[in-house]
Amino acid sequence: MILLLLYKRLTLNHPHKTVVKKHWLSKLLLLAIVSFGTGVSFAQNTLVDSLIDELPNSNGKAKVLLLSDICYYLSPEDAEKSIEYANKCLTAAKKLGDEDLIAEGFNSQGIAYYAYGDYDASLKANMNALKIRQKSGDPRGLISSYNKIANCYHDTGDYPKAIEYNLKALKLAEENDFVAYQGMLLANIGEIYKSQRKFKKAINYNQKAINLAQLTSDTIAWAKALNNGGVAYRKIGKPDSSEIMYHQALDLIEGRGLRDLEGALLLNLGVLASQNEKEKIAFGYYRRAWMLLDGSGDRHGLSVAYTNLGNTYLQMNQLDSALFFLEKSNALSKELNLKKQVLDSYKGLSRYYKVVDNYRKAYYYDSIAETVKDELLNEKNALVLEELNLKYNTEKKEKKIAEQKLLVEESNSRIRTIVFGFIIFFLLVAAASIFMVQRQKRLRRDIQLEQERAKIQIQEEKLRISRDLHDNIGAQLTLFKNKLEGIQSHNKNTMLQERLDELDNYANSTMQQLREAIWTIQSDEVTFNELIGKVASFVQKIDREKMAFSVENEVGESAPEIVLQPLQAIAIFRVIQEAINNSLKHSESPRGHVLFQEGKIIVQDYGKGFDLELAETGYGLVNMRARMEEQGYQLGLKSVPGEGTEITIHL
Repeated sequence: MILLLLYKRLTLNHPHKTVVKKHWLSKLLLLAIVSFGTGVSFAQNTLVDSLIDELPNSNGKAKVLLLSDICYYLSPEDAEKSIEYANKCLTAAKKLGDEDLIAEGFNSQGIAYYAYGDYDASLKANMNALKIRQKSGDPRGLISSYNKIANCYHDTGDYPKAIEYNLKALKLAEENDFVAYQGMLLANIGEIYKSQRKFKKAINYNQKAINLAQLTSDTIAWAKALNNGGVAYRKIGKPDSSEIMYHQALDLIEGRGLRDLEGALLLNLGVLASQNEKEKIAFGYYRRAWMLLDGSGDRHGLSVAYTNLGNTYLQMNQLDSALFFLEKSNALSKELNLKKQVLDSYKGLSRYYKVVDNYRKAYYYDSIAETVKDELLNEKNALVLEELNLKYNTEKKEKKIAEQKLLVEESNSRIRTIVFGFIIFFLLVAAASIFMVQRQKRLRRDIQLEQERAKIQIQEEKLRISRDLHDNIGAQLTLFKNKLEGIQSHNKNTMLQERLDELDNYANSTMQQLREAIWTIQSDEVTFNELIGKVASFVQKIDREKMAFSVENEVGESAPEIVLQPLQAIAIFRVIQEAINNSLKHSESPRGHVLFQEGKIIVQDYGKGFDLELAETGYGLVNMRARMEEQGYQLGLKSVPGEGTEITIHL
């Protein structure tokens, strides 16, 4: 207590952390408080309390900086209270009219909202701070804002923007020789490449970060880089290297009060143990991670801990605990808008209800999971379109440069022809041969250029069509469904409700067909596995009370090597859809299946069958055969009354 009072007295007139760091005696006393107290967390809470006690005695600039400090130290433990003090800090700064202090207020908001998990609000606050700091040109302030903006983009999945802002910060850090900042930023870039599944690049950047952190003895940056490197090694199939890096990082930070980082390391060790089927060891890591992250401020990490604990309890057949943690994960993930975590929690809940034989709820969660999966796919497709557009613009510039080089080459060729004209006169036969060779080369180059132009035009047209489908028709369908749902929720007319339900089903079907069309347009080629996945997704949506359809893959390991053109894939998919729909409408069969084999696909039911001669046109078989013949395939049909129907696509 004496140490704490002395620390408070020394920092009374210098409440801001940047001033405290320069005061060696204050720093020494704070270290003593941490060393001889009940731990880092206690010391931090005591420090926050002491800073809050100083508020009534401060005013002006000192008060703004004091509020900023309180926000900073509260953010890991109590994000909501941190937001409260960040807002007070910004209000006080605006009253003073000092641009640097206003930037500090926005910076505090960015820290608090990020800790709370509201990345959009954090991004907005950090952008406001950046605008002010760009005027002043302070490199440390700019690096801080660039880094925080990059973190927001990373957590919302905009990886190109995250790398862009981290590289801006890294350039400033290198220009000003801020070595510690360089290590942190290299580790951040490595983590982004890890999120993009570019693991070799991630390992490269993390190793650079580790080297710098060792050089500067920056324990936190060192541990973060080791953690990111461990994840990258696990993803490329080197679990032993991954585990070594995780444990090295834990040894560095264990007991230092870095609960969010320690929790993340324990979660990663749990995942590694789970992949090696060591469920009890994994459970121990997940439980320790949960106890650290609960109340740490890292709500993102806490949602992951909930999911992993829930799934592990499910595997251990402790069903009550499994349901508790999976529901906690679902609620927190939805609050933070973490779609990947929401999807994982829905999948876990579906598995739970299957175990307890509640198939209605299991089907419900499967359906919601499929919707979230589609949303993630649409977001991914939007990013892919953006990347393709960027790639197209880059290729367009490169093509222009290539054309300019070609003009220069042709000009040089003409000059050479003039210079060697007299020699060619005496070597006419040889010159004629050289001329023919040069002419053939130019013709080949012209042909290649035309081919490249054609490819670019085709790609550009595919992008345009995909964008128009997604942005125009997709948006209109979504608006139509929203309005339709609004009418349904207020409608009490039973007959009208049936009509509205039919319209809703047609809208859902049209949106599904739109997704399938975009899928084929965007793809240069489609593997057999992708086609099987699409059919499985379609079958999963069939009401099992009407008919139980299954999908079986007997192609085996050669399936990824079988490649179809987009038009072939969509034609096969449409025929399978038509065959399944015919079974649902006419077969009265309790079950059916789609069987993928080498060289053929079979759609079979076990219903009442029909007479081939009488039902040839009624089942739409003419159209199905026409589709297959257009792609060079054959359609076979077998049906026996009372025994069922079998449709075979011969590839």
